[in-house]
Amino acid sequence: MSNKFFTDEDLRVTTKKLVQRMSEVGYRPDAIVGMVRGGAPVAVLLSHFYNIPCYCFNKTEDMRGLVNTLDQYGSGRPIKHVLVVDDINDTGATLEEFHLQAQTFIDLDCDFSYAVLVDNVGSTFKVDFAGMVIDKNNDPCWIVFVPWEMWWD
Repeated sequence: MSNKFFTDEDLRVTTKKLVQRMSEVGYRPDAIVGMVRGGAPVAVLLSHFYNIPCYCFNKTEDMRGLVNTLDQYGSGRPIKHVLVVDDINDTGATLEEFHLQAQTFIDLDCDFSYAVLVDNVGSTFKVDFAGMVIDKNNDPCWIVFVPWEMWWD
């Protein structure tokens, strides 16, 4: 399996594409949840762009902590649209796990949408927004996110 390097420029371009695609369908999040680790940088970028709260979620954490955070923020300003972001939707396992937990534990009046920088068409989980699409069935590769996985080189 070969490595493909996702550069700083790729980050800028694909993040802008995410914003453009959300804008095209009239979607504007009220809060962003970044999946730790790869989704955290994207969540911060989008949080600054939209000037909305950003939360990071580690899949090993208890979903109730996120529920309490969203609920506390929501008491001052309604949260209707939560955007969950990650760097890649590879197999779909991470986002599927989050989605199932969210449906089980979150009893808030909000909807969840999903966005990734890179979406693999062979994933079992379908995201709402993708900055770029790859097909690992035709080109099996490992995406190396240079801005946070190799910035020190």
